[in-house]
Amino acid sequence: QELTLVPSMTVGENIFLGLRAPSIGGRAFIVRANVDELFRAGREPAPATALIETIPVALGPDVGIRDLAPLPDGRLLILAGTAYGSEIPYSIFVVDSTGANLQELSPPQSDQPTHAEGMTVLEATDKEIRLLILFDKADRAPQEVRIRH
Repeated sequence: QELTLVPSMTVGENIFLGLRAPSIGGRAFIVRANVDELFRAGREPAPATALIETIPVALGPDVGIRDLAPLPDGRLLILAGTAYGSEIPYSIFVVDSTGANLQELSPPQSDQPTHAEGMTVLEATDKEIRLLILFDKADRAPQEVRIRH
């Protein structure tokens, strides 16, 4: 299986990388690392003691992470979709920075577009998250999504 990274994001002193692929046993993966240790000055590799952690998230069979976005409370939004090119509508999950408390906020719908590529948080309050979802097909316009929670 191939290894495919999606754009990264930082929260505090950590960088998070989402893996689009592989999807193994219905799980996708987030890699968390300490920014200072990973990108320290000089040409020496990061020390073996550097915090690098792989966080499995159960998104479903053949589903990978298409994008990550931070929420103001430190949780991570996951834009989930196809890991390998099949036509799987996107879904949106939220998880805390340790991988615990995974919750599906917006399940895939059969009428939703496939191949979502990215998302931007437009607004996040205690009651609602507004997102802009972007797609990799030229004929698919960005889509605003509102999620009540």
